[in-house]
Amino acid sequence: MNPFLNLFFGSKKDLQNQSQDLFKDEDYDFVMDFQKRQIGVTFELCDDQLHSFGFHPIFRDFSNYSRTSKLRNATKYVQECALNCWANGWYIVVIVSSNSRFCEEVIDFIIEIRKVYDNLTLDIVIIQPKNNDNNNEDKENNDYIKRFHKNASPTALICNPSAGLNYLLSTYMNNKDTRDNRDVIRFYNKKDPYYEFTNFYNTSIQIDSKGWKSSEIQAQKFEKEWLQDKIRFAKTAREAFIIARNHDKFKRKDWESPKPPNGKIFKEIEMKKAIFEKFSRHKNLLYKLLSTSNASLIEHTDNDFYWGDGGKKGGGRNRLGFILQEVREELMLKELKDLFKLEKYKKKEKKWIAKGLGVLNKFEKIGHKCIT
Repeated sequence: MNPFLNLFFGSKKDLQNQSQDLFKDEDYDFVMDFQKRQIGVTFELCDDQLHSFGFHPIFRDFSNYSRTSKLRNATKYVQECALNCWANGWYIVVIVSSNSRFCEEVIDFIIEIRKVYDNLTLDIVIIQPKNNDNNNEDKENNDYIKRFHKNASPTALICNPSAGLNYLLSTYMNNKDTRDNRDVIRFYNKKDPYYEFTNFYNTSIQIDSKGWKSSEIQAQKFEKEWLQDKIRFAKTAREAFIIARNHDKFKRKDWESPKPPNGKIFKEIEMKKAIFEKFSRHKNLLYKLLSTSNASLIEHTDNDFYWGDGGKKGGGRNRLGFILQEVREELMLKELKDLFKLEKYKKKEKKWIAKGLGVLNKFEKIGHKCIT
């Protein structure tokens, strides 16, 4: 079961008309109950038919907020729902609808959300009223998409709500190929998804009060300060790797030795420190990592049998992947505590914290999907 989060910008009358068109089609004769106590609109929900798609709807109406407050509250609600779903192994897709075409508030919302959540991290689908002038609709839609910043576009734009839920969900499914197999996520190549998880991805971090251009922990291999600085000031992570390899004879003797009190390997301690800093410092990277939920993370490369899985030959230890999973769990708990202002939090005590998500408890045995 997946959460389906629907954020609406408009009046209650428009909402009722749009919802009846969107969620009623020839194959599935039903409409949704969009939390009628909050918005005063009564629909009848047929759980079995809706859940046959593997989704459960959660709805919030932000039409009565001021423009600034609308953006702030809608963004925070998506953040809360997404994080809470990921913490429990649920996928989530955000459906944004309005009572007018090319709504400026929707544009503002998408651009704000995409500052942190890219298309791989979070699906966002825009639904808007159909243009009666079919001749100009394609051009208008293309112009609309161009108004979004680069890499800040929605996953999909649906301009024919009357096509029904079947069309909506099939559109979503067609845009989530990468998420279908998220039980295992392999990463390494620059052009492939999740390249940010590699240490070759250039992004600034701070370790021991010094700035670094990536999490490629090559300088930590050495005790000589001049060599550390030479590596630290390398222009790219790849260049840092080459410099370290060329000076391997100066590598510290305890680099691959266990350290007290827990006996962890020194280089793994340094790696985890760098990874934790990398994902703590950059919100977009943090949420991309947290969005992988409980998936196995594997650095898939023929070039490394320690940090990677050994690629086609196999037999690698995938230590980077396991460290990423450890960091993900620690940062997930930290983010939940910070976001929901919880002094203490354990998953087993209360799974659903975000407002409106408690209903998902009864679907735990069905599956893990949610639409908001």
